[in-house]
Amino acid sequence: MSDNDLFDLDTDLDEINDIAQFVNPHNGTHVFGIIFAGMDKVGSEKTGVKIVYQMVAHLEISNDDEPVAPIGSIFAESFTGNEKGLEILKLRLKQFFGDDISGKIGPYIQGLNEKFRQEAMVQMTTVTKTTKGKDKEGNSREYENVRILSAEAVEPITLPDGFEWAEYKSRLDSDD
Repeated sequence: MSDNDLFDLDTDLDEINDIAQFVNPHNGTHVFGIIFAGMDKVGSEKTGVKIVYQMVAHLEISNDDEPVAPIGSIFAESFTGNEKGLEILKLRLKQFFGDDISGKIGPYIQGLNEKFRQEAMVQMTTVTKTTKGKDKEGNSREYENVRILSAEAVEPITLPDGFEWAEYKSRLDSDD
């Protein structure tokens, strides 16, 4: 059965769940919450660790000319198992748990879900644009790389009116 056989144009839009947008945050200081930390696909074939964040509030915007990521939008950081990916993951875990981390990675990933899931934290982010390679039409391909410069837990905050935490499921759990 093809995907087209499953598509029904008579489906009522009111019966379809709303989802959060995946949007890279802009340069600045924001309040995020973790909605997922765990193993996931981090490319078409690879698996690795993914941390998925949801935008709760903007504290400072570095460039008013940039589009603002909407409250409730989500973005993800993926970490592969190569040397550089593991080094960046260790840095991120130190930001959440302090410099004295040691031992296996697994308990810290589990700790992100137990300690920080749906808890607000302040993060200063920077977005860099990288041009790499060409697409099929010969145009330069531009990528946005989100860098989290700092992350710290904050006192409980009042969530914006109508705010709901998004759900994220690992693509390892699906048949896609």
